Amino acid sequence: MMGAAPLAAGGVRFRVWAPRCERVELCLVSPDKRTVAMERGDDGVWEATVADCEKGWRYAYRVDGAGPFPDPASRRQPLGVHGPSEVVDVGQFTWTDAGWTGLEPHGQVIYECHVGTATPDGTFDSLIDELPRLVELGTTAIELLPVAAFPGTRNWGYD
Repeated sequence: MMGAAPLAAGGVRFRVWAPRCERVELCLVSPDKRTVAMERGDDGVWEATVADCEKGWRYAYRVDGAGPFPDPASRRQPLGVHGPSEVVDVGQFTWTDAGWTGLEPHGQVIYECHVGTATPDGTFDSLIDELPRLVELGTTAIELLPVAAFPGTRNWGYD
């Protein structure tokens, strides 16, 4: 898995694919400020494990002396897309939908929706108010377009 992965035994493993680079460094930003040299694997994946790192820590990468850059496989960008990435422990999420088998595709009316442009506020909360109107249209399922951090206030989320 690319990005920051908390380990069961403690610490965090960082992995980033940069096959043409000569040097990649992990820049820990908070709560601790330090730089850690990463090791290049044969597949162009650079890796470093930081034993005392944990979820919530922020980090970035320096590539061949340039940067710091956010992690392209980041799971959280609390300060925006150009800011440092944050370590997230996805294993701590408790799924509650194991019994849901999905929808039978035949007969569905799918409404493709971009949350950021579907309402003036561009939020999930404001989209809830639009659900009765979508049902009136005959919509039976909503397909969300990419949900990702982006610069600015309006964007399709593909970058």
